[in-house]
Parts: sequence; structure tokens; C-alpha cells
Amino acid sequence: MGEGKFAKVDDEDYDRVKGYSWYVNEGYVMTYHKGKRIRMHRLIMNAPKHVQVDHIYQDRFDHRKSELRLSTQRQNNANVRTRAVSGYKGVVKDPSCNRWKALISVKGKMVHLGNFETKEQAAIVYDLWAVDIHGPFAKTNFPIVSK
Repeated sequence: MGEGKFAKVDDEDYDRVKGYSWYVNEGYVMTYHKGKRIRMHRLIMNAPKHVQVDHIYQDRFDHRKSELRLSTQRQNNANVRTRAVSGYKGVVKDPSCNRWKALISVKGKMVHLGNFETKEQAAIVYDLWAVDIHGPFAKTNFPIVSK
């Protein structure tokens, strides 16, 4: 599968996956099933084509059912790590005012949440909106404490 790499699966799924030859492509564990390329998490969850399978904690080698969930494309997109230069999801530098801007995608459209003195303030505002909009699929910058 890859040098020093292994996939985690539930005991109940081991017999189902052990007969395949697995490899890693673009960070995903994959094989050929019925003549088509398929990712391990989709095989384990028996997901139809139109349904996404989300790795709750973004670990592409953890295929235990407690770490996977069925989702829409929008929900899956909400649960991604940041690639922003700021280091925070939904936070970018606004050079026109030298402040940090918080943004969030709502139904495919970017929504401006405000400008802030610090990137941490912008990240907190993003997190609050993300939890409200995306619920359990929200990938936040800081741990969210619930009641």
C-alpha cells in the first residue's frame, strides 16, 4: 500500500477488504473493484455514486465506521483543512485595509463576515458561523465546546 503505511478497518470489515490489492493515490487508499477504481472508504460504506463519504477527522487511512459518515458534496467540502496563508480556515489578509477578513461559503457563495484586527478574531467569527451553517460537518479553527 505504501512504505510504512497501513489502513485501519473495523474487525467486521477486514474479511471484505483483505482480498484486494490496495495502493495509495492522491492520499487515498484505493483498489479495483468490479473493473473500476474505488476508494476503500467508499467500499466499506457501500456508498452509491451520488453520495459522498466523509472522513470525520480527515485521516485518509482510518476506515473504521466510527470515523466515516455519509454526506453530501457540500457537507464534505465543509469538513476540509485550511489551505489559507493565515493558517486559519476562512481567514485572509485584506491588503486594502491591512486587517483580517473572515469569509465563509454558504450554498456555493462566499459571504463576508467582517474585518478584524487579528487573524485569531477572524478565525473565531468564522468558527461560530461554520458551526451554525454546517453543524457537525464544520471544520473549525479552534475546538468548539458544547453544553
